[in-house]
Amino acid sequence: MPKIDTTKIEGYATMTPEQKLEALEAFEYDDGASVIAALRASVTKANGDASKYKRERDTANHARDVAAADNQTVIDTMQNEIKELKRQARQSSYTARLLALGCGDEAARTMAESLSAAELSDERAEALFAGLKSQLEATSKKAKSDAMVGASAPPAGGTGGQAMTLESFRKLPLDRRAEYASSHPEEYRHMYEAAGGSPAE
Repeated sequence: MPKIDTTKIEGYATMTPEQKLEALEAFEYDDGASVIAALRASVTKANGDASKYKRERDTANHARDVAAADNQTVIDTMQNEIKELKRQARQSSYTARLLALGCGDEAARTMAESLSAAELSDERAEALFAGLKSQLEATSKKAKSDAMVGASAPPAGGTGGQAMTLESFRKLPLDRRAEYASSHPEEYRHMYEAAGGSPAE
């Protein structure tokens, strides 16, 4: 038990023993209880403030995370819409080009849909269309040439599939003669040589 500081009792030195005993019995000394209570109150308040701050911080973080997620959703939606618009634009462009090359409507649509889904670079798409155009032109040229050879078959009674003769050649219109001479230069020369002449005649 802590000692009593008698200097804090007014007039203690001049008191009688009975008075001193009475004064000591009435004396209230500080045992630190008030300090401890104040410290406990401070700790309780600090803990309360810390909890409140944590709740506010967690609420703010949650709101920020929700806002960020909403923003990302909006961004993703816009990017997907832009991607789809670009795909549709590519498909329309491819369809128009395929139609211009002579493809049928359904074939052009199907091919354009597949090409647009492949997301080709502009360079690869151009190379593909250039190759396709070249192939279609070669096929068309061969088909016209074959048709011309078939059309130059001799009259009824002759042998079908026979090579072009000078006589049959001269019966063709001028534009078909020029086309045949251009697409079959060797046959054209042999035809004249077989007849004993030359193309210049």
